[in-house]
Amino acid sequence: MLSISDIQHYIKVKNRNFTSFCLPLILIAAIIVWVLLYFLLDVGIPMIVLGVILTLLITAGVLLMLKKQKKKEKVRLYHKISSNWGVVLK
Repeated sequence: MLSISDIQHYIKVKNRNFTSFCLPLILIAAIIVWVLLYFLLDVGIPMIVLGVILTLLITAGVLLMLKKQKKKEKVRLYHKISSNWGVVLK
């Protein structure tokens, strides 16, 4: 029922963790946000507060994205495996 590419993709998604997947994305996005804020706003309290808020939002978004990808991949494989059994997963 499962092809080699299905299994390889599942392993690739399953092996993602905070340091290998989330941290690089968070760092790149946070650097971009802070650089943009530096050039768009004067350096001061509003820039720092906005930068911290946006960095926290980026972190939460990346973590939610990781969780959603792992769940989506599990459901996809379970659906593929159980399609002959008459079980429908949503």
